[in-house]
Amino acid sequence: MPDSWKIGLVKLIPKVASPMFFDQWRPISLMGGLYKIFAKVIANRLQKVLSYVVHLMQYGFINERDILHNILNV
Repeated sequence: MPDSWKIGLVKLIPKVASPMFFDQWRPISLMGGLYKIFAKVIANRLQKVLSYVVHLMQYGFINERDILHNILNV
């Protein structure tokens, strides 16, 4: 992955109508378009094999697994 894909632009979004202090701003990081496409391709490829790689007792964020199954196992 090239170094240019790792660079993000940080923008400040105001939380209130007229912010005067730093805690009244919300930072957001904007990544480039090529990085987003690359990340989506890798995520789609990993999703096909993720259920085989991740242990059966780990339920978070994996298709066809639900956190409630973990509660039932307990």
